[in-house]
Amino acid sequence: MLCAPFERLNSPDPLDDAVPTGACQVHHNFELAEQIFSTATLQLPQRLKPRLGLAAAYFARGKYPEVIATLKAATEMRPPSEIAYSFLARTFLLLSDQRELFAGSWVSGKFQEYLRLKPDQAFPCYVYAVSLSSDVAQSVRLLEKALQLDPTLADAHLALGKIYFEQARYPEAIRALESAVRLDPASAAACYRLSQAYQKAGNPQEARAMSELFLERQKKQEAQAEMRRKEIVRLLYTLK
Repeated sequence: MLCAPFERLNSPDPLDDAVPTGACQVHHNFELAEQIFSTATLQLPQRLKPRLGLAAAYFARGKYPEVIATLKAATEMRPPSEIAYSFLARTFLLLSDQRELFAGSWVSGKFQEYLRLKPDQAFPCYVYAVSLSSDVAQSVRLLEKALQLDPTLADAHLALGKIYFEQARYPEAIRALESAVRLDPASAAACYRLSQAYQKAGNPQEARAMSELFLERQKKQEAQAEMRRKEIVRLLYTLK
């Protein structure tokens, strides 16, 4: 017999693909949340909610390999769930400094599936592009498509600017990075890259000004680092 937190997960619910809202997670008892959702996943293997809850509990406890394995399994459920792919994509982006966790080609394959599932959305194009580290031409095509679908996607402008910079296409890099900064003024990464592009293009005054802005933004982002690391958990209450 399931305990109370499981009963809601096991009940007929038109929002089965919505995220879980277990009381243990609301109160930030993530060790208990892990135990509850782990048991729920075993008892309800065909239900998405327990897997997402388990992944969130793992993430909150810094157990990133377990997060990735759980989300990978969630994307293999049928019918496929946009939320599972979105959750995996956002984890991939948040753990960008730990890409060894995503070794191999499986992750780009997953994001290709995500794009097939949602071909008219910019975010799947963007994350699939970022995962293709060995195919720059395809990455550029995907980023351009993402920006056609959503010209306000600052991260896609930033990713495109990085590629142009690495190819020494500095005027194009500057245009892309200026768009990234304009759309997301708080982005330290965009400010830093734009400063570099200005310097390479022979604009030292603009480079200096952007470098100062980068340092200011970096301090603010460092002060908010813990909040950013908990973004995945907050997604459980916002993804629909």
